[in-house]
Amino acid sequence: FRGHYWNCNTNLVVRDAKLYWSVDDLTYGNGDKRTTRAICGDLSSDPMSPAAWRMSDPVLFPGVPRQLSDPKLDALGDRFLEPNVIEVAGRLRVVSSVKLNSQTTTNLAALYDLEDRDGKLDLTFVQYHPMLGGHLDFSIVRDDASKMFWACANLAVDSRESLDFWRQARASGRYRDTST
Repeated sequence: FRGHYWNCNTNLVVRDAKLYWSVDDLTYGNGDKRTTRAICGDLSSDPMSPAAWRMSDPVLFPGVPRQLSDPKLDALGDRFLEPNVIEVAGRLRVVSSVKLNSQTTTNLAALYDLEDRDGKLDLTFVQYHPMLGGHLDFSIVRDDASKMFWACANLAVDSRESLDFWRQARASGRYRDTST
């Protein structure tokens, strides 16, 4: 694929000799507004051949109610980032972190449906959903024994300090600013 695509260590799914993964597309959209795409590799053919790979159309960030984001806190704006592909009850889903200005709203993720029909990947934004650490870099892993999922994420704090997490963490010694 031509363009600028990016992701970090996020989950992917392998089923029916196909690898499904999702990436941020920095070549489409406006400025720092990333879009999300799904990719599929046919593992029954040569994975080094471009013909073995397909990509969905980009999904644009649909925006959020203004109350969820504080534009005074961050110049980067609101966006999705670092999508994970998971399989739930036979359906492919994509879960992406939701980065709102300086994480003004925490624990929020974006959910998409991913369908592979007639050789075309269809990625569709479905909804925002509460998820611990959903505003941070996370990786979702399926535990085959329990048939449940778990996610690795950092401590979730709110940047508006409305719940006073930062002051309490500093006072208790659990957090200290090393930038000064």
